[in-house]
Amino acid sequence: MTMGIISYIIRADARLRSLGNFRFIGELYKVDRFPLKIIVEVVNTLLVNSSDAENLECLCILLTTIGQKLENQIIAIVEQASSKKGRAPPDRFLTDPKFMTTIFNKVKDFSNNESLPPRVRFALLVSDESTLFFNN
Repeated sequence: MTMGIISYIIRADARLRSLGNFRFIGELYKVDRFPLKIIVEVVNTLLVNSSDAENLECLCILLTTIGQKLENQIIAIVEQASSKKGRAPPDRFLTDPKFMTTIFNKVKDFSNNESLPPRVRFALLVSDESTLFFNN
């Protein structure tokens, strides 16, 4: 009985550390200490490995922390690339002006997934609602 409680506490502690690490990464990105290319790869990796509820929760924390800056930076890069015709485009993921829309559509789909724990579905809803900053 006590081993079950101890393992639960260890898992909960690891989950909280993981969430804290993603919040820290987001804060580093907000003060320009973490490159955009790596942030986008982290977001893509978390989406690809989205079968794990913990990865989705980390994605929520990261997007809630960096969402607006990420979108503004990607829009600026796309506009800059479109104004410089003839030059090689930047990385493939930055040439899509609907990159953020695609991410949040996936987040919305996951929030409707009944197989995910309610805690994670709620976090997905909150991250989706807290980032209603689209320039539509």
